[in-house]
Amino acid sequence: MVDILIWTAFVILGFVILHGPIIAWVEDKLNGDDGHTRMVTAFHDDRRARGLSYQQRCDELRVREALAKTRRIASDRVATNVPSWFDDIQLTKEEVISDLASDRPDLSEVLRSTLRDLSYGDILYPREAQTVDRLCLQSAKRVAPTEDQIAALRIVRPG
Repeated sequence: MVDILIWTAFVILGFVILHGPIIAWVEDKLNGDDGHTRMVTAFHDDRRARGLSYQQRCDELRVREALAKTRRIASDRVATNVPSWFDDIQLTKEEVISDLASDRPDLSEVLRSTLRDLSYGDILYPREAQTVDRLCLQSAKRVAPTEDQIAALRIVRPG
C-alpha cells in the first residue's frame, strides 16, 4: 500500500515538474513548429527587454544570420581544402558581405567590422579550427625560429 502511494506521489510530482515542457512539446507538434518560432520569439523578447526597437532587433538578427552563414560556408570550404584556409575564409567573408550589401549596405559595414575583429577560431566550427591549428603547428615546427622571434618571447626585467 505504501509503495503505491510513493509511486503515485512520484508520478504526480513528475507531472508537476514536467508539465510545462510537455505542453510546449505537444503545442509544437500540433502547430508544426520545430522550435524556431519559439527561439525567434525569445530573441525578440530578450532584446525588447533590453530596450531595442523592432528595427534594431531585426537588424541584429540579420547580422547574426550572416555570421552563421559565414561560419557554415567557411567551415565547409576549409574542411575540403585545409592548406588554403586563410584564402577560403577571406573569400567567404567577402561573399557574405556583398550578399548582405545588396539588401542592406548599412548592415554590411557592421558585419565587415565584426568579421574584421574575429580570428579563424571564432569563425570556423571547432573541428575545422582545430584542423587549422594542427596545420599551423606543423608549419611552425618545420621552420626554426629566428633570433628576433626567440628574443620577443623572453621576459626582460629591469635589473
